[in-house]
Order: sequence, then structure tokens, then C-alpha cells
Amino acid sequence: MPVSADIDPHHLLHELRVHQVELQIQNEALREAYHQVEVALERYQALYDNAPIGYVTLDSAGVIERANRAAQALLDLSLPSIGLVRLAAYLAEESLAEFAGFFAQLLTSEDTHRSEVVLRPNRDRLQSVILLAGRTESGVQRCNVELIDITARREAERKLEERSQVLEQMNRSFTIANRELSKARASMEQMAMHDQLTGLASRHKFLQVFAVEVERHKRSGRPLSLLVIDVDHFKTVNDRFGHLVGDSCLRRMAQVMQANVRVADLAGRFGGEEFVILLPDSDIKGAQAAAENLRREIKATRFDVGGGEITVTVSIGIATLTVSEPGDF
Repeated sequence: MPVSADIDPHHLLHELRVHQVELQIQNEALREAYHQVEVALERYQALYDNAPIGYVTLDSAGVIERANRAAQALLDLSLPSIGLVRLAAYLAEESLAEFAGFFAQLLTSEDTHRSEVVLRPNRDRLQSVILLAGRTESGVQRCNVELIDITARREAERKLEERSQVLEQMNRSFTIANRELSKARASMEQMAMHDQLTGLASRHKFLQVFAVEVERHKRSGRPLSLLVIDVDHFKTVNDRFGHLVGDSCLRRMAQVMQANVRVADLAGRFGGEEFVILLPDSDIKGAQAAAENLRREIKATRFDVGGGEITVTVSIGIATLTVSEPGDF
């Protein structure tokens, strides 16, 4: 090509050399960028291969295209099998439907999806529970999936649940035992405070209430009276009709007493055929009136002796505390 007379050959040569230098600089920059990319890829590959979590890449058919060392160990996946076998082939039968739904979501959405599956048993393990977490690359029918072994976690949760159930059962048993103990204690207290034959206050209960009423009497100065009741010739009843009839008569007598005392009064059995009645706020006249009424009621009562009826009488002693007297029973 002829050179125009207006073009300076030296200037053209200079420009060519400048362009050559620029191209060399660009080539060096490209080589450096390529080197950096290679280093980054090697670093990524090392991180990928040596990650503690399993990673696999699946194609649109679910075939494993790539797998790191953790995934290979977890699945017992041999290198020659990569690119030939589907991930579903390593799952237990009961997890196939779950995985199918998970994989369908991956193929139809770019969101991250998760699923929990169980691997098939192999020579190294009986069963492994795996958490799958993956998403599909944008514009590519290829899925990157994490495989996280949560077997130990699920086993710990199972044991914790079992222990919780045991503790809950123990707590229920304790609650039932405590309830039964409370009932037994209440029953024992009831037995301790009440005479088993008549249901009246026991000697222990009567003396407790008596002590409280004496203290109240000392503070207030209000009268406090006591009736002591003894069944006349009661041994004759036991000897003639038997102790069962005698016990029946004592129960009936207790009912008559309960029906003829005030709410504030306390009737108790002190032993054998001896009864006591405490009369708070009753002076000697009130106590005499109460005693006479009770004597008449008992005398008028017919007592069943199994083949007929009898009447019994009682003798009643009366005592009334005044302010100047000690409260000794």
C-alpha cells in the first residue's frame, strides 16, 4: 500500500509502537486477572471440597453433577457415580415423596427451600437424618443443595422427648401420690379428731377445743360450762344384748346429743359410755337447762335392740367456770 506524502513514516511508526506497548500492558492485565480468577477458583474449590457441610449440584433430572467430600462421605458416593446417579437413589423409601415435593419446588422457584429426609442404611450407618436446603441457579435448570447431617440433633431431641415424657409421668404419679397422701392425711386427721364409733369429737379434739375456750373465757370473762354425761347401768345393756347392740345404742345417743346442742357447743365421747359437752357462753343456769333438756330427750328415745326397743337414762354432771376459777379440766 503506497504511503501518502502527508503521513510522516516516523510518526506512524511511533504510534504503532505505542499501540504495541498498550496491547502488552492489556495482555499483562488480562494474564493477572486470569491468574486471580484461577486463584479464586482454586480457593473456592478448596472451600467447596473441604466444607464440613455436604454440597451437591443436581441437574433438572435430579442427577448428581457435582459433590464435595462431605457429601460423598455422607452418601457413600463414589467418584465414578457422579454424573450417573440421582440423589433420590440414596434416600430411604419413606422419604421419596418428601424429596419429590422438595425437588419440584426447587425447579419452579428461585427461593431457598428446605426438606428433612432419611438416607438409606449402608455398611457404616443404620440411619441418617439429613436436612436439605437448596435453590436453583437463576436462568439455569441446575440446583445447588446443602446436605446437613442432623442425626445427632434428632437423636438428642428424641431422648429429650423420652425423658420429658418420663418426667411428665413421674410428675403425674407424684401428683396422684400427693393427692392420695393428702386424702390419707385428711382421713387420719378425721380419725384423730373424731370418735370412730359415734362421730363425735374425740378426747384429743375435745381437750384442744377446751383449752382454746378457757383462754377465751379468761380474756372475755364470759362463762364457760361443761356437761359430763354417763349412761346409767350401761353394762347391763352390753351383757344382755351384746356389744354390737350396745354400740348401736351409743351411736343413737350421739345423734340425740348432736340434735340438742347449739352450733357453738361441742359434744365429744370421752370413753366407753361417757360423753362430754362444752357450752361456751353458758352460765350455770343455762347449763342446767341444757342438761335437763338432754336428759329428757334421751329418756324419751327408743333404742332398737334387734328384737324390740328399750329406753336408757343418763346422769349428767355440770361445771361452770367463773372468772376467779382456774381453767383446769
